[in-house]
Parts: sequence; C-alpha cells; structure tokens
Amino acid sequence: MSSDKRKPRDPDPTPTPTPTPDLTPKSTTPPPFTDPSAYLEWMAARKNPFEGLFLKTPPSFSVSEALKAIIQTNNSLTSTTIPSPQERRREMQLRTELDRVRQQLEETVERIAKNEHAREESASKLKEELDRYRAIEGLSFLYSKVSSDAQSMLIADKSFASKFLEGESNAFVVSIDIRRSTELMLKARSAKQFAAFIFQLCVELEAIIKNCGGVFDTFTGDGVLAFFPEFYSGEHAGYLALLAANLAHKAFRDHYLKCRNAFTTVLKDTGLGIGIDFGKVHLLKAPGGLTVVGPPVVYACRLSGAPAGRTFLNQPAFEQIGSLGGHCYAREAELEIKHEGPILCYDVELTNLNFNPAAPAWKSSAPPSEDSDNSPPAQPQQS
Repeated sequence: MSSDKRKPRDPDPTPTPTPTPDLTPKSTTPPPFTDPSAYLEWMAARKNPFEGLFLKTPPSFSVSEALKAIIQTNNSLTSTTIPSPQERRREMQLRTELDRVRQQLEETVERIAKNEHAREESASKLKEELDRYRAIEGLSFLYSKVSSDAQSMLIADKSFASKFLEGESNAFVVSIDIRRSTELMLKARSAKQFAAFIFQLCVELEAIIKNCGGVFDTFTGDGVLAFFPEFYSGEHAGYLALLAANLAHKAFRDHYLKCRNAFTTVLKDTGLGIGIDFGKVHLLKAPGGLTVVGPPVVYACRLSGAPAGRTFLNQPAFEQIGSLGGHCYAREAELEIKHEGPILCYDVELTNLNFNPAAPAWKSSAPPSEDSDNSPPAQPQQS
C-alpha cells in the first residue's frame, strides 16, 4: 500500500461568473446617413458586443465600404422621395407666383414697346406739323387769300405757289364798293354797330370770292378788291367773276335787311357798286400780303362807282366774256369818271344760273382738303 497520501483536494474555487454580453444596441435609431462619422460610431456600438460570439472570422468587407453603399442608397432614395402635401402646396404657390411675375414682365415689356412706338409716332407727327407750319409761314402772304383746297395745294406743290410770283398774268379784277357808305355811317345808331355791320359784310364777301375761285386781295375800308387769274381760276374765270358779283349783291341786300335795327334811317338807294376789268396784272408780294397792280385794277376801281346793285364791265372784260353770251345779258352804259369824263361800259347780269364752269387744271392734282366738299360754287337766286 502506497504510502503516498494524497493531499486533500482544495475545494473548488468559486467560479467567476461569465459576463453576459449586452445584446441590446445602445441606440436603435441610426443617425442621418449623411454624417459618416456618427454612423461609424453607431455601427461600432452595435458590432463590438458580437465580436468573438458569432463572428469567428473577420468579415470580407470593410465597414467604410458598407457605409459608402448605404449612403449611395440613401441618396438615391432621397432623390425619389414623394413630396408631402405641404411641399406640393408650396411648390404650386411658387409656380403661381413665378407665372404672375413672368406675366407682369411680359406686359411691362409690351407696354414699353408700345410707348416707344407712340413716342416715335408723336415725334413724326410733330415734325410734320412743324414742316407744315413753316410752309404756311413762308406762304403767309398768300395762304389766307385763297380757298381751303388751294391752301392744301400751296403746301403740297411749291411750283403752284411760285405761279403767283412769276410776274405778269392775265386776270379779271373785281372791285366792290359800298355805295353811300358815308351816309350809312351817319345813319347808324352807334359807331360800334356800324363797325359790326361792315365787318360781317366783308367776312361774307371774302367767303364768296374764295368759294367762286377768286383771290381775295384786300379790304379797302368801304369795299373789297379781288382778282381771278386764269392760271388759278381756270378758263371760265370771267364767269366766276360775274358769279361772285351777283352773289355779293344778294349778300348785301340780305345783310342790310337783317341789320336795319342798327340804323336810325334805312336808305333805299344803297348797295354795292361793282366794277370788273380784264388784262395783264402784276402780282406783288407786299407787307400786307399778296396784292395786284396794273391798269385793270385802276379801271375796275373806277367802275365800282356804278349805281347800287349794278355790275359794270370795261371793254376788255366785256370782250373776254363774249363766249358767255348765252349765260349773261349785257347792255351799254355810261359812267362819269373824275378827271376823265364819261366812258362807255357794260352793265352785265347773269341769266343762266345752271352753267357749270370747268375746274382749273391744278385741282386735278390737289390733295383733299378738310374744309372742302369739292362742290361747285353756290348759284345766285333771282330776286
């Protein structure tokens, strides 16, 4: 028997308890994938407790590679994320506001373009008006003495205006005198009433002369002077001169009848005495405007001493209206001329009031006038 004595076995030491691994992650919510460092920490906190328990060999991929793939996946998912209703409303509001601003800009651009066009049109019209004013200013000596259609022609055609200053031209000269004008003035109730009577009468006479194709020369104080050049009044200038004379007689009778209350006594033998002569006259640009000089002017003024209501023609004028024998009646008359004695003249009246005189050549190319209705002169009525 062996003498070895076995030592008594020490009692088993108290076993050291094996720590139970913490299988619960410290955080169940991952940080944003766009923050790599925070994501790595979160992964490390989830990975360390499992090392040595389940993974006997290191993984075949690195954490950074996995993180990179996750971030790319998150970005792709974020780019295709369906917007929320609030985001949709904000987007719609933004689009509406952008459309409104774009529309306002388009309207502003269009308005600016229109304003620029309007400014250009206004500038063009102003230039036209300035040129027209300068043309009228240059023709002021003649512009107010002719009819409205002739005024338009004067501006449109400079050669037409130059005909009035080319020197001598054949014309019928008409001189109108108010017979017994001194007695009329003395019979007026006041100087103001007589001035109004004369002024209105002269306005009517001027209109008659212009409408009949004549040129109004001047107001002589107790009458008017006018002329009918052939280049302006046409081939029937003589008839137009007689027509103006007849209309003038009627205008005075009507005007005097209407203004009887301006006089204390109404004269029965007052009226217009009209003298007409024909020949070469010289058109002169004078300070008071265009005027006419020459022998026909002298004898037309002398023949205006005819009795009230009568029209006397000198020999040259009577010869020129010979072709109008079927349209007028003429008889010989005698008139006493101061420092000259009695002379033979012709008392002429229109008989055919339906004659239509030919229009002068310049009217075929005349521009339209605002005040002209292109109608023939009014015909006188038999009294």
